[in-house]
Amino acid sequence: MKKEASDVCLKISEDAVIKIARLSALEINGVSDIGKKAVSVKNLGGVIEIDIEIYITTLEEAQAVAGKIQYAVKDSVQSMTGIPVSRVCVRVLGIGRIE
Repeated sequence: MKKEASDVCLKISEDAVIKIARLSALEINGVSDIGKKAVSVKNLGGVIEIDIEIYITTLEEAQAVAGKIQYAVKDSVQSMTGIPVSRVCVRVLGIGRIE
């Protein structure tokens, strides 16, 4: 008996989504670091919201970098998990690396 795609159940842990979001954000030029425990995920009945806190290399790039992060994180999480992302909120914590 052949299984249909609708018979398959896949569960993605919150930690996996956080790692995907973190790695996607770190790939963006202008991001110098991400704070520890700086990515949070809210599951809203099959749709998720992501909050991410970053450090940037220069202040002049803040708006452009944040926009790129929003797009990259949303695209990566949706394509890797199949879960829709309704919002990616980026908060700039400061300039430079955290120690």
